[in-house]
This record gives sequence, structure tokens and C-alpha cells, in this order.
Amino acid sequence: AQQPDFETLDPHDMEIFSDAKVARHVYEGLVMFDQQGNVQPRLAEDWETEDAQTWTFYLREGVTFHDGTEFNAEAVQISLNRILDEDLALRRRPVLDFIEEVRAVDEYTVEIVLEAPNAALLTNLCHWAGSIISPAALQEHGADIGNNPVGTGPYKFEKWEAGDRVTLQKYDDYWQSGVGFVDRIEFLTVVEDGTRVAMLETDEVDVIHPVPPESIEELRENPDTEVYTGPYNRVLFINLNFERENMQDVLVRRAIAHAIDVDEIVRSILFDTATVPDSILAPETAGYHSSGAYEHDPEQAQSLLQQAGWEKNDDGYWEKDGEVLTFRLVTPDGRYPKDSEIGLAVTGYLEDIGIESSLDTLEWGSYLDRINQEDPDDAEYDGFILGWGPGTNHADFTLRPMFATDSFPPGWNRGYYSNPDVDDRLSRARTTGDMDESEALYAEVQEILFDEVAYIGLADYRGIAAHSVNVEGIVTLPLEIVELTGARMSEENSR
Repeated sequence: AQQPDFETLDPHDMEIFSDAKVARHVYEGLVMFDQQGNVQPRLAEDWETEDAQTWTFYLREGVTFHDGTEFNAEAVQISLNRILDEDLALRRRPVLDFIEEVRAVDEYTVEIVLEAPNAALLTNLCHWAGSIISPAALQEHGADIGNNPVGTGPYKFEKWEAGDRVTLQKYDDYWQSGVGFVDRIEFLTVVEDGTRVAMLETDEVDVIHPVPPESIEELRENPDTEVYTGPYNRVLFINLNFERENMQDVLVRRAIAHAIDVDEIVRSILFDTATVPDSILAPETAGYHSSGAYEHDPEQAQSLLQQAGWEKNDDGYWEKDGEVLTFRLVTPDGRYPKDSEIGLAVTGYLEDIGIESSLDTLEWGSYLDRINQEDPDDAEYDGFILGWGPGTNHADFTLRPMFATDSFPPGWNRGYYSNPDVDDRLSRARTTGDMDESEALYAEVQEILFDEVAYIGLADYRGIAAHSVNVEGIVTLPLEIVELTGARMSEENSR
């Protein structure tokens, strides 16, 4: 049982991790991440490059898609060209948009040519955007492939009952041994935290993810359930709106950062199922650099506001030129563990130091509509709470979409942050073939973002799933995905 509901099973167009959990079992790419987030061979057995611009992949032979179509170089070419097609406007195109050409050299050799050298190609191909779809299924279903997924993975699609579940069946002709021990997997949509926990405790489901923090000890003490903790790469933060006049003053931004007690949020709201973030990236993410965290210091916060020219009025709020300092925060409700409760705590901390604050709590669809404003004048918020975990597990796919000038909406830079120094470093980091140089540039970007308070970190989540003692082999990936390909019912306890 998981949350939220599914949107599409087209890996080239999916945005949310509930969809990606299914895709992980149905589809495969040339390379894929293991449990630690390391790149491993999958449909490609090996690869080579001399200049990080032209890459040659040697494909695995004897692999078939679920519809019986043979996997080969032509299938790779068709899938990758599909996601790169600008006319299709698939939402995950930006993951691979630096690919210039895909060539089928022979039946089991593919050459990928990039616009410029890019050491992050492999991690980006590990993203579900790099999934290879049956060319026969694409020809048959076209744009409706999202309702008829056909891949090479250990499980094949059976049915999707909207609002309820997606059901997969074991693929008997899967190429790899040692996976696919259960005949059937059902991914249930159960949005309410307490309901997921109750369903696990009453044996209605075998696995739940995510686990509400307040239920972890209860499940650990229950002899019929186990709690699994693994690495995770999602950081929850406040993205500040740089188009709002008050947010353009770095002293105000620093004051807000010092006003928020992140330690207390992690301890009391998340029950220590997260840590205080010291970067916009989690330590599990390639390119992570510890840039620091702002200490909770209300006195320092108020001193900074005084330096910025604000004065307390008779109502206890900060005021300048007859205008009260306000902060309007937007948060989703239930998309991330305790997101709305954290939002309420944040506005409380700001009220405590004299910033008049309000909180807009929205379901996921309405939240996305609110923050996705191409005209900054329509962005009626000072900040919004977002959890970002790069599906590529690489720094580029957080720093570039969130903070590059050319990522303004409809891209993900919905705080309208723009800094030529950051843009320059991101461009150079992405196009150099030197990994050390790339990591150094990403580290500099993280330092700049922290110094300018481009965001305020709230939580570095851990990957937590709970399962019945009847189940073995459950693992979580850093990408917010529970992998069940190695799961099996224990012989001693199986029902």
C-alpha cells in the first residue's frame, strides 16, 4: 500500500514516484541503480567512451519484451528517440535532452552521441526516463502506452483500476535468475496514513510505504511487522520566491532561516526519521557537498531584520514604510511525510519573531497549479514547501532544474532564482568530461545557494518501509522506490 494515486505508466512522461515504483518492476534501462545508488549494467552488459561525448553500449542478447518482441539496438533507438522528440513534449525529456543522436551500430551495439561531453550520462540513463519500451507496443498504443506498459522487467502489467490499484504478474521469460519470487504484485493506493498502518497490522497488505513517523515504534514493537530503513535522496525545503519584494533582501531571507527550529521539526514532528539537511542535496546524491545549516536563533533573526530597516509596530509585527512584513507559505498535504504539519510549524516560528504569516495547505494537484506560474506576478506566495529527490541521483538534476535561469516555469525554478555565476558553473559542470572538475563546480554552486539563502532546508528524509514478517527481501532505493523484485514469502510464516 502506498500514496499517492497513480498518474501514468509511461516512463517517459511520469513525474511522481508512485508511478516510478511500478515502472521499476515493469521496465529496464541500459543501466540502473542498485540499492546504494551505484550505476549497474542492465540491458547493456558493458559500455565505453573516450571523450564523455560519444558513448558505445554493448547490449544484452536473448532478452524479450513482455509482448514477445525481441530487445535489440533498434528498440533502444526507437525508445530514446521517442523521449527526445520535442513535438511529443514528454515531461521527462529534460533528463536526456543533451543527447544529440542515437545510432544502432549493429543488432546489439548502440552509440549515443551527446551535444557536449557529459559525465552524468550514465546516472541520467538510470532514471526511468531511460526505460526501453517495446517498439511493437509503441506502434500499437501510441500515446496510450501509459495505460498499456510493455517492458523487459521481471513483472508484466496486468491491469490498472483507477483510484485503487495496479496489478503486475511475474514474467516467466525474464532473462535474469534470482528475481521474481512472487507470482503477483498489487500496488494499492491508500492515501490516509492510519489506514495504511491498519491494513498492514490486519494482514490486508504485506508492505506499506511511506510509513507515518508516529507509527514506526508501534510497528517495531509489533511481533508481526518489521520496519526497514534504507538510504534516501529526498530533501524537504522551502523554496523562496525571489520575485517577491521582501524576499529580494538576503537579510530577510537569513532572518527567516534563523527563525525556524529545524532540529525541533525533525525531533518532534518527524520523530527522528529524518536529519537536519546541510545541503539542498542528500548525502546519497552524487555531487553532494556539505554547505551548512542555519541554526535556530530568534534573536539573530530579529537583529537581521533591524539591520534590513524593519521596526516592530504596536502589534508586535515588523514594519517598514507603512508595510507589514508578511510571509505566505504554500504546502502540499500528504505528499511528503508530515508536510502540512511542518508548514504549520514554520509559520508559527515566523509569527513568534513578528513576521505576519499565513499557510495555504493544498492537495497535490491544486498545489502544483498554484506554484506553476509562468508569470511571476501570478505567483502569490513568498515560499513553498517542496521535497526534491533527483531520479538520476545526481547533483545536476536538482541544481539545474531548481536554480538555473533557463528553468523558469514551465520548468521547476518556481522561485525565479537567477544568478549568472550559478548558471555558468552549472553549464561547465554539465559539459566537462572531468568528474573531479564537475564535482568541484557543483560544490561551489551549493555554497552559493546556501550563502544566498536560495532555499531553507527542513528535513533530509530516510527511506522507511514496513512489512509483514511473512515477507523477506524488501529493499528501498535512494529514489523513494520500494523494490519487490527480490521479495518472497517466508516458508515458516507464509499464509
